[in-house]
Amino acid sequence: MGKDNIQLTIVSPEKVLFEGLVRYVQMPGVMGLFSVLYEHAPLLTNLISGEIKFKSNGVTQKIPLQSGFVSVSNNQVSVCIEQ
Repeated sequence: MGKDNIQLTIVSPEKVLFEGLVRYVQMPGVMGLFSVLYEHAPLLTNLISGEIKFKSNGVTQKIPLQSGFVSVSNNQVSVCIEQ
């Protein structure tokens, strides 16, 4: 894993939407938008309608979602969404 990067995996019931190293990921939580950076505290929460935004290889990408959940632990972020 690269310095200050986190491993992000985003899946839907149909397929893997993204898997790779990112600098950050921003998601719509039930309490509002939140971001996950390197060394983030462990977290498990629901996601609401909006978009997941993340930066990989210097490029910002966005993936729309209707709902889902996310798990954050040891610089690994696992997201399961419905689009």
